[in-house]
Amino acid sequence: GWLLAAIQRLNTELAAPLRVRALTRSPQPTTAPWLSWVIGDVRDFRDDAPCDFIVHAALSSEAIPAGGGPALIDTARRGANAVAAHARRSGARRSVILSTGAVYGALTGPPNEDATPGSIDSDDAYAIAKREVEAIARASASPSGGAGGPGSPHEVVSARLFTCIGAGYRHHGHLAHVSLIDDACAGRSLALRSDGSAIRSYLFGADLAIWILAFLTGEGNATVNVGSDQAISLLEFARTVARVAGGNAASVTASGREPTVRPYF
Repeated sequence: GWLLAAIQRLNTELAAPLRVRALTRSPQPTTAPWLSWVIGDVRDFRDDAPCDFIVHAALSSEAIPAGGGPALIDTARRGANAVAAHARRSGARRSVILSTGAVYGALTGPPNEDATPGSIDSDDAYAIAKREVEAIARASASPSGGAGGPGSPHEVVSARLFTCIGAGYRHHGHLAHVSLIDDACAGRSLALRSDGSAIRSYLFGADLAIWILAFLTGEGNATVNVGSDQAISLLEFARTVARVAGGNAASVTASGREPTVRPYF
């Protein structure tokens, strides 16, 4: 949604508007002449229309997706292969694959892009799925970009997203920051089911959309971390939410032991 809004804004100022074909599971109203919908499932995605750029973001981030972990990994694998095949057919010059900072696994501090990934819990299907998506995308990449057309070189950017925030994310109630904001808006007390030492960063959705567009216009294959440069503990974030909502920051409660490895995300 944020990406489409950014493109719509760009199209009010560009002489040659960007044209978008967007995959959806169900029919959507066509709201602009530059936007058309392709109805289908990413696992069986087939669209022979030529394109210059691809943004692959089709994977549920629900804590417990429909079908559980195996279904999530299957969707990731088949979807990534379908998108890679589309890149070959369509002559796309560049793809941006939305991944996650979770692929780094257990961390003791902020990661840079060439950090050796740590271990991932066997039940963390989302991180496992995203690692596989990145691997499939890397295998589909070529050393340098070309002029387009089937068989031409194709560049890939793996964008490892950290925590994002803003309108639209309110549907993701399993995320801690969304639950805290919902509780504050409803006048409920704020309580953490941990000691609050987990470190997060929060990037606004509009900024995320602009960065995705920037990656599309870059050059070369790349892996890029996408998040705020301001680290904050979950407890500090909860106290900030309480203050902004007009409550008492000191009333925020946290229960739980400090983890052996403080999770960075």
